[in-house]
Amino acid sequence: MSTEASQLTNLPAWKALQQHFATSTTPHIKKLFDADASRFDKYSIEVGEIFLDYSKNYIQEDTLALLVDLAEQSNLNEKITALFSGKIINQSEKRAALHTALREPNQTSSLTGKTDVSAVIHQQLEKISSFVSNINNHRITGYDGKPFENIINFGVGGSDLGPHMVSEALEEFACSNKSVHFISNIGEHKLLSVLSKCRPETTLFIVSSKTFTTRETIENAAIARDWLIRSLTNSAVKKHFVAVTANSDEAIKFGIPLARQFEIWDWVGGRYSLWSGIGLSIALKVGMDNFKALLAGAHSMDQHFYDASLEQNMPVLLALTGILNINFKGLNQLAVLPYDERLELFPTFLQQLDMESNGKSVTQDNKRVTYSTGPIVWGGVGTNCQHAFMQLMHQGRHCVPTDFIACLHAPKTTGKQQELLLSNCFAQSKALMEGNKSSAKRSEENHKILQGNTPSNTILLGALTPSSLGSLIALYEHKVFVQGVIWQINSFDQFGVEFGKKLASQLSISFQNQPTQFDSSTNGLLSRCKNNY
Repeated sequence: MSTEASQLTNLPAWKALQQHFATSTTPHIKKLFDADASRFDKYSIEVGEIFLDYSKNYIQEDTLALLVDLAEQSNLNEKITALFSGKIINQSEKRAALHTALREPNQTSSLTGKTDVSAVIHQQLEKISSFVSNINNHRITGYDGKPFENIINFGVGGSDLGPHMVSEALEEFACSNKSVHFISNIGEHKLLSVLSKCRPETTLFIVSSKTFTTRETIENAAIARDWLIRSLTNSAVKKHFVAVTANSDEAIKFGIPLARQFEIWDWVGGRYSLWSGIGLSIALKVGMDNFKALLAGAHSMDQHFYDASLEQNMPVLLALTGILNINFKGLNQLAVLPYDERLELFPTFLQQLDMESNGKSVTQDNKRVTYSTGPIVWGGVGTNCQHAFMQLMHQGRHCVPTDFIACLHAPKTTGKQQELLLSNCFAQSKALMEGNKSSAKRSEENHKILQGNTPSNTILLGALTPSSLGSLIALYEHKVFVQGVIWQINSFDQFGVEFGKKLASQLSISFQNQPTQFDSSTNGLLSRCKNNY
């Protein structure tokens, strides 16, 4: 049946879930384990290099069946097919969302409209491969023939968060002694600090901006261009700058020739773009073979997501635990806690992926939603998080669903160190689930009580490799997509972001004039800044 025009809250499965939680008390998660010794086996799944334990959730067999019904009644299978086949699923901007095509093997047909995009994707991939090889073999050098030692990527949002996170996570796979730096924020402090450690004649700059008009990115790139010209010459720009953009004309005006440009397309959203030329900094850091392994790992998760039944589909199951927590338990946060220092930037990356995608309050058919959508995502790296905010998670008044992420093997860590790290990870998920309420002997010891009953997922990677990281990222991409489908929202636009950029442009102009056209607070802040320059 078609439910395209149906409100989510009118779907039979939604009503059944409401009834399910209204008429029966959900047992404490610990009691679910006490009642079923096989619970872990029932509610865990392994796909390639990724293992997901979702047993520490408010899930029983009938709950899961109702959640899968909700996904089916939301036409999820049809939406998955539409995603992969290049249908227009970003309705507000009339675009496909074909980031999955970026990691498909060559000779695979991927259509956007009636155009097969596979050929242009692999042409760009070959161009990236050739460029990386020529940089590493010193066939492409700086203005005076010296090989590059430092690479600085200018980008913001998806042009920074994904490449930066992956480059940090795969540090041990670095293929050369080149240092890769990431500059995103406006303000010169970090940029000048990085430039002070670089030599102009051995520094390569990547300007990553789809429109090539992103204010932060272009302003920073212009400062670097001036720095380069002061030490070398104007003609050095074309040797030291490359662009990843859809606006070749603006890049040429900046001084970057077409031969040094890598294309990105409007059917690739910024937060899904690390698989494209936006990932050039990754390829330069870890080499082309490892970059292709990253793509292959993501593609393996894509295949699983496309082929598997909903009840045996890892991204779907991860998404449904979130739907349960957000919409039927009223838990609107998600803590992401990687117990691996290499994944320190992963929670920040997921903040954009999840909150920019599903931070929406209007459906695809332009109706206000009457239910919660995307969660507030935050987190930190373990074990440091245990000494920062986990006290609140254990004994505060907020129940915070949590995703723990860990690697079983870490090549540069001793077995004892890794065992200690994993012991802490598993102990925290156990403590959140179980608590220690029964251990308090007297009422005056209430301050020692942990209630437990906080849901969590645990995601295990055998080892952190380009391939497993690709699979992990794709898992979360598809999880976010599934939740957007169920909530009937557009996960691929970001008009809230666009409005903020528009206001910033207006305010920037006001710095040159007497501010009068805004509210008194904004006018006052502008005046205070002007008077203290």
